[in-house]
Amino acid sequence: MADKTLFEELKDELTDFKTFLHDNVPTIKPAIQAIAALVPQVNDLIDLLTGLMDKLRTAINNLDVSQIPGLGEVSQFTGKLPADPLGRLFSTVAYAQKIVFAEEDGALHAIDSITSVHKTVEANRGGKIPDEAYLDVLFQLIDYSIRAYELLHRRMTPQEKTEVFQVFHRVGARMQLRNLPDNYPSWERMRRDYLQQNLTCSTFTKDLYHRYRLSLGGFRYQLLLQAQVMLAPRQVRRLLGLSPVPYLWPVVQVYKVVRFLRLDRLCKLIILPRKYSGQVFRLDV
Repeated sequence: MADKTLFEELKDELTDFKTFLHDNVPTIKPAIQAIAALVPQVNDLIDLLTGLMDKLRTAINNLDVSQIPGLGEVSQFTGKLPADPLGRLFSTVAYAQKIVFAEEDGALHAIDSITSVHKTVEANRGGKIPDEAYLDVLFQLIDYSIRAYELLHRRMTPQEKTEVFQVFHRVGARMQLRNLPDNYPSWERMRRDYLQQNLTCSTFTKDLYHRYRLSLGGFRYQLLLQAQVMLAPRQVRRLLGLSPVPYLWPVVQVYKVVRFLRLDRLCKLIILPRKYSGQVFRLDV
């Protein structure tokens, strides 16, 4: 069963509280009457509290969560991880795709949109997201772009890796990030340092993987872990406790043949949950 949203949880809590009051009237009523005899204003306070609870329940029932501006962007800073991490993953990949494959004006517009969203997040948090956090994500995009291409196609040449770096370097420069590496070798050194210094397996990591399991189901979740075995840097695999054996490797080789025969859409339909099929196919280039 999928995780409940914050608002569904709040509705459930109100319902439970109402049930508790109803079930315990014989105990609560004499106590309130005794207090009211000493403090007459208690009856007015209870009436006010009951009215506020009814209004809150009505407001929550009528609330359209999808219409709350910026809720999806700021949810990661509320102490709760996104309820739909797979959907968030596809939206992140879609943004990266717009930047990499779009014409210059379109790419710049996508970068400016990302900057605008994060400025809103910072304003709502009352603090600035450190450049190191942006660089961590930017470095991931560079690293996994190269790793994924090499896994599904062939080894990239140094020039091709430099081109990937330059694309995302322009993203960082457009976002006015400080301490950007100047070239691909500098990025490799910084990436190694960031993996050593900034990486940990925290309670948020475990919660995120739990949500992936809920979204994907047991079988697809194991496929995700095996994909990480083949893609993730050694430091990441060690922290996550992933198997050192890439059991999915033969399947990837079969997939290359299937893709050559243009049957890969069928594979995606089988492997991924149906509700994400539209997002997946929009990523095809």
